[in-house]
Amino acid sequence: MISHVRLLINRLLSLPGLGPLTTRGVVTILGALYLLLGPIQGSADIVSASLVSALLALLCLATIAVTAWGFVLQRKLSVTVTPPDQLVTSGEDVRLVLSLSSTPIPPLTALDISLVFEHSGASPSVIRVSGFQRTNRRVSLDLSFPHRGPWDITAVRCCYKDVTGLVRHEWEIPQQTGIVVSPPTVYESMLPVLSSTQRPGEMIVDIFNRQGDPFDIKAYHPTDGVHRIVWKAFAKRGELLSRHPEASMTPEGFVIMMVVAQREDDKACAHALAYSESLSKLNLEIIGSCLGAQNRPPAHSTSTFQELLVDSV
Repeated sequence: MISHVRLLINRLLSLPGLGPLTTRGVVTILGALYLLLGPIQGSADIVSASLVSALLALLCLATIAVTAWGFVLQRKLSVTVTPPDQLVTSGEDVRLVLSLSSTPIPPLTALDISLVFEHSGASPSVIRVSGFQRTNRRVSLDLSFPHRGPWDITAVRCCYKDVTGLVRHEWEIPQQTGIVVSPPTVYESMLPVLSSTQRPGEMIVDIFNRQGDPFDIKAYHPTDGVHRIVWKAFAKRGELLSRHPEASMTPEGFVIMMVVAQREDDKACAHALAYSESLSKLNLEIIGSCLGAQNRPPAHSTSTFQELLVDSV
């Protein structure tokens, strides 16, 4: 029985209300009318009747005042959303700056501001503005996004209401601002580097990573040690020569990548970008695509590959 009552109360509170009245205001009016027309009228209690009548009168005055000043704010208030300058990644908090024109908020009232996105999923966040201020306001709003992709802000939702939450006036201010959310950053890829073709070390000299067999011969240097000296050459020619490793095998060619990642598979995209970065350091050509690319050409660099992964959502 108690669970059913709680469920009924939650459903009533989730209702949008009636006109400028919130659900709380509607319940308050119904309760006051019940007391005024029921128990109070039957008992002829003048004090209780006066108190309930005063409550209804205050609620009517609050409705008129909030509605009237709400229309004034709707006509004068302007909001500008400034997206963040740094890279925005999914799952991390990001701070947006909202610039509000100078609009005074009377006492015992407040203005709640929230953002409306084209796609749902962003963490809900509300800014409450109150008090008088003659200059423009700058307030910050912290949000987080569940996955990568372009998040377009279509409007700024404003709700002007009294502090008791009985009356409110709502409207939306259109916006044309977008936030590009990238996959999280992975600095190291554990995937092996595979290339389509490769040439042996004697064909591609890699002087910074010589890890081949000790078959190369060069002039002896005291730092080479005695065990590297080619004694047969010294016996025949009288010249000190020493052995050192061959140039390492360096991969060459191109790598084709197809990332099968849905909207929420940002970790797979992050590892794919880290892998493409490791391929770029080896001077390997990248040919990358993903689900949702449609007719877009494949990417040939890590930056264009990241743009393709973001725009594919």
